[in-house]
Amino acid sequence: MEQRVTLEVSFQGCKYFSRYALPTNSWLTLEISNKQENSASPPFRARVAWLNRSRTLRGLFQVGVEFEAPGNVWGLANPPEDWRQPDGPGTPDAAAFEREMKELLALAETGTYYQLLRMTSDSPRAQVRHSYYELMRKFHPDHHMDRVELMRHFTN
Repeated sequence: MEQRVTLEVSFQGCKYFSRYALPTNSWLTLEISNKQENSASPPFRARVAWLNRSRTLRGLFQVGVEFEAPGNVWGLANPPEDWRQPDGPGTPDAAAFEREMKELLALAETGTYYQLLRMTSDSPRAQVRHSYYELMRKFHPDHHMDRVELMRHFTN
């Protein structure tokens, strides 16, 4: 446990300094406190996306994390317009899901990883990473466990 100040915040995650060299892809629990209101948010999970040793502050690391469930965890009354609003609750269209899954599987067999991510080899690394995680979140079986008609695509 350590108390830290956040360097950058967003809808998807944050960047902060830490004394610890946290392993990439490890999970941690964050709690955001508001000293002005003397309150704290409920704890939430985040994945360590990257880690860099600080060039200026000896013994500290810059840690970039992605929230397990993106959102305005910062409690900002007027978040920036470029922050994506969470998708409303909805049920995925099984036919559209199946079409997209078949299209991606065919592309995986004949195309390149860049084509699968709808990127080019010149795309910025951050954009490629974002596209990868977006695709991973969309098609991860854990997100579809309660939908039998969708789960058959993962088991065939």
